[in-house]
Amino acid sequence: MKNILVTHASITLFFIVLLTGIPGHSAEEKAALAHLPEQAFTPSTFMVAHLRLSQLTTGRFKQTLETILPKQMFETLSKEDPKKPNALQQSEGLEGSMASLKSATATAFLMFSHAADGTMNNATTAWMVPAAGMAGSPERTAQEEHLKKFSAAQSMQLFPLGSHWYAVSKTAPAKSDGMDMLDDATFHQGLDHLASFDFAAVVVPTQKMLDSLLAEARKSAKDAVMDRVTKMLPTVAWYGLGVRMGTQPRVLLTLAMTSTEAVASLESVLQKGMAASKEELAKDIEKYNQDADEHNLKPQSKTKIEKLDPAGVDRLFAALARDSKDAQWALDLPTQDLKGLADGLYIFGTLLASAIADAIVPDLVDSEKTKAKQPKP
Repeated sequence: MKNILVTHASITLFFIVLLTGIPGHSAEEKAALAHLPEQAFTPSTFMVAHLRLSQLTTGRFKQTLETILPKQMFETLSKEDPKKPNALQQSEGLEGSMASLKSATATAFLMFSHAADGTMNNATTAWMVPAAGMAGSPERTAQEEHLKKFSAAQSMQLFPLGSHWYAVSKTAPAKSDGMDMLDDATFHQGLDHLASFDFAAVVVPTQKMLDSLLAEARKSAKDAVMDRVTKMLPTVAWYGLGVRMGTQPRVLLTLAMTSTEAVASLESVLQKGMAASKEELAKDIEKYNQDADEHNLKPQSKTKIEKLDPAGVDRLFAALARDSKDAQWALDLPTQDLKGLADGLYIFGTLLASAIADAIVPDLVDSEKTKAKQPKP
């Protein structure tokens, strides 16, 4: 079953949706957002993520999940299993590994650079941290100690960048030319656009990376929709993702495109895909509910199959309605729309699990029947 989420994912390409945040930035944080040093960037840098570390806690992550997920889905995700840590336990481990970094700074940037051939295989990472206090001050000394611990835990090294920044990376950044405050305008255009979020990620594809993505996309462009999506990739100047968590989570996905015509073309593709997907999903739900009714009416049925709510389809596609301004395409998901999106994910998950069961269970039954017929030794 094709759906617009797959098409949408092929456009955004590499975003991993986290749920973080609370509104507002201090003046210091806004200044840090606007002035990453020039030597932090390499010719192959394709992504910069800004993290407000004080907000990335397991408690706030739990609040987010509990706010937007259907009750049954939340209980499944938070159920403890001694053999396999759940999502909340995994976030606790991540929070623990970030403890030294959080002690060293309130805000940090994570930068990604692609391989020499433009692919994201074996992408390299580096952390950028604004320096605290004056050189030689107790505040700066304490920060360096925490950053050394964080660097060692990541199998990286700590490098000072001028008097205002530290880098945590495998190799030393490029040498400064004395102009610490130069930055990459395209990256910071996206970061400024997302300055009110606690997690902001901006992707600016390099030409090598774009060539590699286009080559891969063309291999899978087996229908007219995917072919049009492939042609649109070069029309996006940058991709931005802002996320906030807590009791009022919000997600904003922005594509800064080269023209208003490109926005209109993208919107046309997405609207057609969404209309077709909505119709197919409604049919799938109707069939699933019919099967559930038949199962529940059987006297030998030991467990009842809960039917899916058809209204969840409307909530899902209402959440995916978007807004555009000039040459920017945006999908803004405040709390209520995130709930609608979660409803859709629950429906997709249920239908997928049912399809897998339909494919596997008959084979298992046949296998057990075959074993039963075999003579015992």
